[in-house]
Amino acid sequence: MTASLYDGDRPEVVRVVSKPARAASTTTTSAPASTTSTHTYDDFFNCEIVTFEVEGVLFSVNKRELQAAGPTTFETIFSFRGPRNGQTQQDAMHLEGVQISHFRAFLRVLHRNPYGLPTLSEYDDWIGVLRLATMWEFKEIRLQAITAIAILLKEMPTHEMILAGRTYQVVEWVRTGFVKLCQIKQITPEELRDPSTFALDWETIAKIYRVRELIAVEGILISFCTTCKVFTGLKFGLTGCPCQITPHINDLFQEEFQGMSMPVNGQSLYFEP
Repeated sequence: MTASLYDGDRPEVVRVVSKPARAASTTTTSAPASTTSTHTYDDFFNCEIVTFEVEGVLFSVNKRELQAAGPTTFETIFSFRGPRNGQTQQDAMHLEGVQISHFRAFLRVLHRNPYGLPTLSEYDDWIGVLRLATMWEFKEIRLQAITAIAILLKEMPTHEMILAGRTYQVVEWVRTGFVKLCQIKQITPEELRDPSTFALDWETIAKIYRVRELIAVEGILISFCTTCKVFTGLKFGLTGCPCQITPHINDLFQEEFQGMSMPVNGQSLYFEP
């Protein structure tokens, strides 16, 4: 009869062989020595499972996938906790302030959408992925989320684009949102201050109105933009075209945009259009 004994994170499998029954003789014989065989683990196909607890739900995650992204917050967590790295249900690592749906979406991207699950397509799922990737410093997943959300934001309100851009430090979303605000025919400070939509501060509002003032003067001489291929002016409901407004936005918000810069693979996400 054999039994497996495990000791530590990478257990050494030991086969314990039971002693044969002693013969019914008065002659004393020594028992045969136990035989031991040692196995080693494959360098790659050797999955260590880490258990996380999110809002009372347990998630079993391949630790290798968390480490493959390079230096992240989890590297610090693992080194700090030592052997207590969520090896058992009782020792699960609690992730405070994380939603179940967001963590599940993040794992689907981390594991490259396993088990044939549908590709993520909902805005809330990708925002959750972006939030966690930013918080935990998964730069490649962050960039992947930004690319996916950029498409979905085209159907979202302008205030959502600005809020998401400022929250997750994506310059292009903020810039595009500000350009849209400057194109609107009429908009009041009260609308821009509304906490349920834009919730902009007075400094930002002042800069937006300054850009609107500048393009209003320039717009007297501009009716059709050969670059953007759009008509501008009160008759067309647009105060200016993007290529006319963007330089002013970049100038007035330069400090904020540069402060948002987060490098990915050595390249900044901040760029001039």
